[in-house]
Amino acid sequence: APRYERGLLLGAMCGANLGTFAFPFVEAVWGAEGLRLAALYDVPNALVVFGAAAAVFAAEQREAKREARGAAARHDDGGVYHGEWSVTGESKQGFGVYEYPSGATYEGQWNNNQKEGFGVYRFAKGGSYAGEFRRGAFDGFGLRFMRSGGVKSGRFEEGAFVEALGMDASDAASSKAAEASKAARKAAEASKNRDESNARFASRVIAKTLTFPPFAALIIASVVASSGAPLPDALRSAIQPLAAANKPLVLLTLGVLFQPRMPKLRARTAAHFLATRYACAFAAAAVVAAAIPPSAGNARFIMPALALMPVPSVMVQYALDHEGDAALAGCLVNYSQIASLAALAALGMA
Repeated sequence: APRYERGLLLGAMCGANLGTFAFPFVEAVWGAEGLRLAALYDVPNALVVFGAAAAVFAAEQREAKREARGAAARHDDGGVYHGEWSVTGESKQGFGVYEYPSGATYEGQWNNNQKEGFGVYRFAKGGSYAGEFRRGAFDGFGLRFMRSGGVKSGRFEEGAFVEALGMDASDAASSKAAEASKAARKAAEASKNRDESNARFASRVIAKTLTFPPFAALIIASVVASSGAPLPDALRSAIQPLAAANKPLVLLTLGVLFQPRMPKLRARTAAHFLATRYACAFAAAAVVAAAIPPSAGNARFIMPALALMPVPSVMVQYALDHEGDAALAGCLVNYSQIASLAALAALGMA
């Protein structure tokens, strides 16, 4: 969907991959001095990656679901639905009310866009049915109240009255239909005021960001480092194997999602994205290089190099969490690493 794709592309423009790409590169070229500068640069970068990028993905997902509900609520035949939806927001699921263009209404249960369960159907010219529905039709026990005042009680199949029974046989079904009708009207009213407020949306995104494991680990590490207290030997011993395994695991994950041959549309999207990102990156690198005085030493080269780093690998996880195109996200991450190597080589020759 365009909304989800836009969220992915805007989010992937936020921040850079420092942990698994920049840190090893900078340390190999500029040693401890470069690593210290990269670590300082990573503080605001982490806020952008774990804060701004996460917010972009969440906001675009919210808008996409809102648009899907709006588009699905008003059908091509002119009917309007209000009520509960599936998790993806693409199909009627649960309790809801459908108003037909003819004036007829249905209040009751839905399953995968079909009337299913118990409900009440009111005809535009009078009369109604209260009872069971299957696959969108009267099916099961129910009561058919005729416009003339007569009542049919019994069993229905695929919309047709097939067996007359006493009122007692249909009482249970009609009672459940009345309860479903009431629940549907309540769900319809709630759906009209269901959009999440901006304040609630912001608090949800912030809470999710603060509890996101990589960001939480960064906060804990920053607190420990600022306190000046050394890590306990047992904790250090436990962390070292995890740190050593981090890069191979990340690279393995990206390799699984990497697609050397992509569909033309996806390849075109990736190419346009990379061209835009690196045009902005080279402009930023040029501005940074011009702003830093020669007396700053290696910082004149380290800071521009950091501006050319690739798409953060966490964008793949964001895409998975927010119903985005994880394969496209993996391609952007991988191809941006190739582009960053080429950009750094060009910077080195400049």
